[in-house]
Amino acid sequence: MNYSFKDFYRDAMDVVLLNLIFLGVILLGAFITFGAAFKALFYVSFRIIDPKKPNYVFKSFIKSFKEGFLLSTINWLIAATIGFLLFIIFKYSIDNNQTILLISCFVTFYLLVIYLLYLYPMMAIFKTESTKQLLKNTFILAGCNFFTSLKLMLSLVFVIGLFLLFHGTILFSIGLFGILIVFHLKKVFMPYLKQYEFDDSED
Repeated sequence: MNYSFKDFYRDAMDVVLLNLIFLGVILLGAFITFGAAFKALFYVSFRIIDPKKPNYVFKSFIKSFKEGFLLSTINWLIAATIGFLLFIIFKYSIDNNQTILLISCFVTFYLLVIYLLYLYPMMAIFKTESTKQLLKNTFILAGCNFFTSLKLMLSLVFVIGLFLLFHGTILFSIGLFGILIVFHLKKVFMPYLKQYEFDDSED
């Protein structure tokens, strides 16, 4: 299948629209809705990179945002709490020259971020009635794919660096981040994706 300039332009506009919707939702939700919006970001991103799937950015985003909203939000609030505690520990270790504690803080933060970068894409495309199984599968995939995890972290660093250098990239950088993450994860998910069909209804 040939990928034309028209296709590139359409996908680029979808990324920008996805970016703006994501920002609007988390700002209107006072960042409490970040978890559900994060999941929806990856859901739409998977559809953008798959030319076989029809994609209506706004409808797809809202559909994913509403599905599993409570679980997405709970996971985000737990992660945000852990992140806040790590910040306190980080500050304490700097003020008191606690090197081992500082290293432990960095390692824990890295693992937390990697965990979230697997968890939300998995929540976006795989349906499971067992939260315990979902969390277990997330740990297994994250632990067994070191190089993919490294790519995910580098993608995050790249997008943050891009924004810090050029603030105007806020218009598309988050959408670009979503595309980069699902691009790297697609290989990891492929054996399971073959057994999974997107729900193409946007009702």
